[in-house]
Order: sequence, then C-alpha cells, then structure tokens
Amino acid sequence: MEKIKEFISHCKDFAIATVDNHNHPRVRMFHLMKYDNQTMYFATARNKEVFGQLQNNPFIELVGWSQGIMFRTGGAVSFDVEGSLCREIYNSNTILSKIYGSFENPELVYFKLSLRNAELFNLTSLPPTREFIEMQ
Repeated sequence: MEKIKEFISHCKDFAIATVDNHNHPRVRMFHLMKYDNQTMYFATARNKEVFGQLQNNPFIELVGWSQGIMFRTGGAVSFDVEGSLCREIYNSNTILSKIYGSFENPELVYFKLSLRNAELFNLTSLPPTREFIEMQ
C-alpha cells in the first residue's frame, strides 16, 4: 500500500484504456485529480467519447510510468463522487477552471477508481522486479 502511495506521489498522468461501441480499445491520458484512501479521482466532460464509453462499459485499465517504474491497475469506475469532494477537486486543480470555466459547468463530471489490486514493474533494478499488490 505504501509503495502505491509513494508511486502516485510522483506520477500524476495516467493512460486509461476503455473500449468503444465496436469493442475496439481506446486509450487516452488523464491527469490524476486526487488520490485518497485507495481511490483515484479523475475529471472529464459529458460531451466526450470517453464519457459515453464509460457509461456503456465502466471497466478500464490504467497505466502510469514514473522514475523507471510502471504502475498498472484496473476495475470498474464510478461517477458517484460526492458534491463536496467534487468542489475540493475543482478548487485544487487549476487546470479544471482553465478548461471548463467554472465549477457549475454542466459538462464537467468526476469519476473514481477504487483500487483493489495493482502491479508495480520496476525497471530500475537488475534484474527488473514485478510486484503484485492486493488491497484490503
């Protein structure tokens, strides 16, 4: 658990894979808005393809890379993010005001991924090491 917290403290951008309505993979970068209590929070817009893809199939795979270490996890995302937490995320990430203009923008939506397990693949050691972590 501490290894994941440490990794996330250095890595803020993650590639997230979804599937489109033809079952083709779609990958795009997301900035991590918040990490708290084994949960990763992200933001997107209702008018983006990724929003529709997540509505149709909430399962994702997520990969991050930092300092020679790859982090991978996956699971079902949820759009059930409490309003006060959305406000906190908005206020602490200035990129959101630049993109969406205001907290009240109806297109802005938040989603979360609760971590159940993760993989850390460390390419800085020889030989490289792979560690699978199960969360409680």
